[in-house]
Amino acid sequence: MPKSFNVTGLCIPDKHYMANVTDKINKIISYIKKDQYFTINRARQYGKTTTLYLLEQQLRSDYLIINISFEGISEAAFATEAGFVQNFLISSGIRLRQNGVPEDICEKWEEGMDNSSIMKLNLKITSLLTSLDKEVILMIDEVDKSSNNQLFLDFLGMLRLKYLDREARKDISFKSVILVSVYDVKNLKLKLRPDSVHQYNSPWNIAADFTVDMELNRKEIRSMLSDYSQEHADVLIDIDRIADQIYEYSSGYPYLVSAICKITDEEILPAQNDKWNGETTRKAVKLLLQRENTLFDDLKKKLTDHKDLYELIYRIIVLGYTQVYSVMNDTINLGIRFGILTINEKKQRLVQVSNIIFETLIYDFIMARDVESRIHESYKERTPYISDTGELRMDVVLQKFADFMYEEYRKSNAGFLEINSKNVL
Repeated sequence: MPKSFNVTGLCIPDKHYMANVTDKINKIISYIKKDQYFTINRARQYGKTTTLYLLEQQLRSDYLIINISFEGISEAAFATEAGFVQNFLISSGIRLRQNGVPEDICEKWEEGMDNSSIMKLNLKITSLLTSLDKEVILMIDEVDKSSNNQLFLDFLGMLRLKYLDREARKDISFKSVILVSVYDVKNLKLKLRPDSVHQYNSPWNIAADFTVDMELNRKEIRSMLSDYSQEHADVLIDIDRIADQIYEYSSGYPYLVSAICKITDEEILPAQNDKWNGETTRKAVKLLLQRENTLFDDLKKKLTDHKDLYELIYRIIVLGYTQVYSVMNDTINLGIRFGILTINEKKQRLVQVSNIIFETLIYDFIMARDVESRIHESYKERTPYISDTGELRMDVVLQKFADFMYEEYRKSNAGFLEINSKNVL
């Protein structure tokens, strides 16, 4: 079965054309070899889940990997401490069995999970690690799903305690813990009740700073195109030139790179005699910008939900203002975290939209909103029947109707018909 470019879910090397990210994987493994705990926090559809998969494939011969996701756990599971621990034990128990851990160890791991707690989970982890002949790496994807939950805070606190006790030779713990999310778990502002007694200064301040570049560079994009070219010898393609062009449009955002390639391969090349040139890529980008997808939907939601971020980007790409990066500017940091903004190190650390595709998409979005706003304002000036929110004002309609009836009938030969507008209303 031929490979394809994938833009949904996990990428599998045997099924999909993928960039060679060996250098990235090796850099991440260097964190693990140093026994470090860390968070991979990058924007949506940035290849985080695929990175975990590739890491697991690389490490499984030397370590036992427990790779779970909070996405598969219902909100109800975070309602009680026992429920949270139970779901964690079940999810990790499945992975233990898949990795060939003896059944008696798995059963002991899950024993008493109906009435468990974070404190008991601490003891269970120690017992499990003592009984295994391999060091264990814990990977948790989609931790954002529970990031505003007190139980998650307690869970991080427990992992932090085990890490510190391990360093002090008082306990044993996971070789490494990798949390994957959009937000940096170290800096989460958890929405706790004001009267909560469980307050931690920073339950994840033990984590190492994760500085590996996750976007695809030109070399990595070339490796993807080379993989494609080997299976499509009939396609005429200047790999170096096209890789540079794709990078210029996408700045290496993994989803955008794959989306451009997918549209090119499946829609454009069959119609133009299998010649992948500069014009081909431009057509693919144009088609991509005309279509809805989950990434663009998420981008629109972020701009709609975060007014300060929208106004900052408006000033940059519409008004042409320059904005120097400041680590203390929460709005800029939020835009960077969402993958919308980036810092141009070559231009005095100026803040800019992260890639040409996003900039074009956002500019069109802003212009459409401005036109809609102006039309709305103009229409409001022409008619009093529409409210500021665009709704029909029935009180004004009835008032005008009453005034009309009064004018029409007050001179009637049948006699003076009094119509009181207040009574009509």
